[in-house]
Amino acid sequence: MKKVKIVILAFALMFSFIDYSYARTSVESLSQVEKLFMEEKYDRVVIESNRLIDEGAHGREELFYLKGLSQMQLSRFKDARETFKYMIERYHRERRAFDGSIGIGDAFFLEGRIPESITSYKEALNNYPDHKNASIVYHKLGNAYHKLGSEDKAREYFDKA
Repeated sequence: MKKVKIVILAFALMFSFIDYSYARTSVESLSQVEKLFMEEKYDRVVIESNRLIDEGAHGREELFYLKGLSQMQLSRFKDARETFKYMIERYHRERRAFDGSIGIGDAFFLEGRIPESITSYKEALNNYPDHKNASIVYHKLGNAYHKLGSEDKAREYFDKA
């Protein structure tokens, strides 16, 4: 009976380490980071994005974006803004620059810093006036003004969305 208990204990320990080591296995690509994001494993997204960015992996712009979104999900709003700002500075002509600009405004909004979010959203519109998704920013501006209690201004932006 003692041998059976030892074997069961050995298997239990072995499987607990396998699960732990599997959970901590480094990802190799952007698609794996995207999967972690979809699984809401935001801490891992931040860690693995940093590692892949440092290694010069393909898709760094997207890795920065997922990292910033994950930082917002973790309520690390200042970190998210810094990530988006760096992404915009480094990839200002790329497709995610507009999204990063919105991300900065969203981080302010979620933090409860509504006037700063409005400023950021307006900067996004100024920097990307003809972007195909500008209506998203108008809607976000409407929400921000609504949150401040400025219903006329909110309606003005909702009507543009």
